[in-house]
Amino acid sequence: MTQISKSMHPSMLQDLSMVLSQPFRKLEDCLPIMLPVITRQLGVHAAFVSHMTPTILEFLGSVDTSNSGLLDANHEPLLNSFCQHIYATGEPVVISDAATDPRVSGVALRTKFGIGSYLGVPLIRASGAIDGTLCALDPAPRAYSADQLAFLRIVASKLAWVIDQSPAPPAIATPAPDGQRADPALILRVMAHDIRNPLTSMLGHCELLLSEVAGPLTAEQQTMIRHLSEASRFIYRLATDMVSSADSQQATMMMLPAEYSPVQIIQQLAAIYAVQAEQKGLRFQAITTTAPALIVGDAARVQQVLANLITNAIQYTDQGMIALEVASWSGGVAYSVRDTGRGIPAPEQEHIWALHARGQYDRAGFGIGLYVVRQLVTAMGGTYALASQPGQGSVFTVRFPAVVQGPALVSLEVC
Repeated sequence: MTQISKSMHPSMLQDLSMVLSQPFRKLEDCLPIMLPVITRQLGVHAAFVSHMTPTILEFLGSVDTSNSGLLDANHEPLLNSFCQHIYATGEPVVISDAATDPRVSGVALRTKFGIGSYLGVPLIRASGAIDGTLCALDPAPRAYSADQLAFLRIVASKLAWVIDQSPAPPAIATPAPDGQRADPALILRVMAHDIRNPLTSMLGHCELLLSEVAGPLTAEQQTMIRHLSEASRFIYRLATDMVSSADSQQATMMMLPAEYSPVQIIQQLAAIYAVQAEQKGLRFQAITTTAPALIVGDAARVQQVLANLITNAIQYTDQGMIALEVASWSGGVAYSVRDTGRGIPAPEQEHIWALHARGQYDRAGFGIGLYVVRQLVTAMGGTYALASQPGQGSVFTVRFPAVVQGPALVSLEVC
């Protein structure tokens, strides 16, 4: 739930009151009223509403006073749009200068529609599912205020309510006939849908708690809630991958580079995995003394890579410690996960990165984690390496360039 700021301009409050009080039942009735209100209140030249699938952005309605061609648009590949970031994260996206923002500077629609700045929010239905986006854009670079973001989110909540008045029939997983297997693509879509819905609610409640509407928080409580929020966003991103992969024998992952802090990545992972290590009697150490301040890459994918390495390290270490380190190197940034575990024999080290490869100590795994690491690191223009001696532990190192190009889709063979 978005809170209305006491500082919001009276004209904004008046327009919100008008929009929220209208008995709209169909999109075609409300869009001619809502979209001009958005352009006027935000001072932009264009606004649109979209529906999103894992691959397509469909334009449901738009206004455009800059003659950018937006009015003639029907649909575009999702990967060519700014909205892909909302689809992947479930979060609003604010772009003050599209030409210099690494998340979108190379996106096709930036030049096609002459987008200089962008503000987009998800349309979240009553079920928690994200149906599409409500977006404002302008040909000139510009900043957007917290009140303008709140205004757009409140209008989006009304739009989502209108969509809920005439929902499409839900896909129902019916039992397969005798002797036939259920459709695995449908099962995967249903699972991903049911995972993402409560995560949307969790993220919203984390936001409310951090705004202290339920009472003041201590610094320690704020930190814990932020860790919970980050973990929820990470799972949401993985659930989005499941949706994108449902109709294929490949796992399709969206790569969305943006500026991020390597130190923050280490701190977030340490907060999650230190507890898991300590429960097994292991020490956990995070080392950030020589880390670069900021680089451009997909922070969620880096986190996914390191999470796989840390999980393996904890699983195959019976005593001693786990060390997670980030450091600058000549081409960008290097992350390493060091353990004092069982180690990996030399003959196994050559094929351990392959799909379904398992070492002599691996009896419970599926041989997927290090394959995913290899594919993601390679897709981000990085390198991976292993140094290990049986009985002395292992060091897994991944290196990434200072600027990862994108966006892009990464496909992983899963069978």
